[in-house]
Amino acid sequence: MISKLRDGYQSLRKMPAASGRLLVEQCVEQHRLNFKEYVGVTSGFTRTTGEVPSKIALPSSLTGKELVALMRKHKVTIESLAFRIGTSMKRIRKIRESGLQDP
Repeated sequence: MISKLRDGYQSLRKMPAASGRLLVEQCVEQHRLNFKEYVGVTSGFTRTTGEVPSKIALPSSLTGKELVALMRKHKVTIESLAFRIGTSMKRIRKIRESGLQDP
């Protein structure tokens, strides 16, 4: 967003501190709203509405090997999966080793 300003980062630096802070806060808030919409679209709005399509049977647990196989099948990296579900890459690596017991 800041790169879209007339002189990019220099425009932000020339602003009064309070105005610059307000601009950055508004950018962060807009990013959060965009991310919430992105999560809704990619999950089929199941996270935002709480509804799960009846066709999809969610597993009650997942082994590490099954998760690795699914990630390879769908070409999902640890980084992208962590971003998508809002957790750390460390947590994804741990789940890949030990599995997931809670749906």
